[in-house]
Amino acid sequence: MSPLIWMAGQKTITFMTEEIYADIKFRIEGPTFIIPESRENPHFLAVHLGKISAENMMTREGLVEDLMVNMTGAQVYSGVMGVHQNMELGSIIIREICAKMDIKIEKRNSAALRHASCVYLDPVECNITRNDIHLISSVLHNNLLKIKMDLGRKLGFI
Repeated sequence: MSPLIWMAGQKTITFMTEEIYADIKFRIEGPTFIIPESRENPHFLAVHLGKISAENMMTREGLVEDLMVNMTGAQVYSGVMGVHQNMELGSIIIREICAKMDIKIEKRNSAALRHASCVYLDPVECNITRNDIHLISSVLHNNLLKIKMDLGRKLGFI
């Protein structure tokens, strides 16, 4: 570590002692969550989170911090898992979900004075059938029941 400090010189000491703020920006392709109806049934719900971007902006004085998160192109659909674990799209339940979240924090002397947040969700259009309603209720019932049973075992063990 000492050769690194010697090479970086005084800048490393300044970085370690001064209060420095970083602006963070990232964009990712959101994950897809596959939720099976049950272990024995090949039907599933899939939730794709689309494209997610986040940006953290801060004033030079560090008085206001702003975090902006955008999600575009998210989808919810149903499908069937094949014998060889291939997935077949059944129907698109929600074609596109777009959401924005903006959080502002005003600070003074490292203490938060005010906090404001705003969440915006584009109108969501659902294309839901009787089979989709049955699948959603079955997924919720089977998975929530499984979570309750698992928690009951773990809490009983504790």
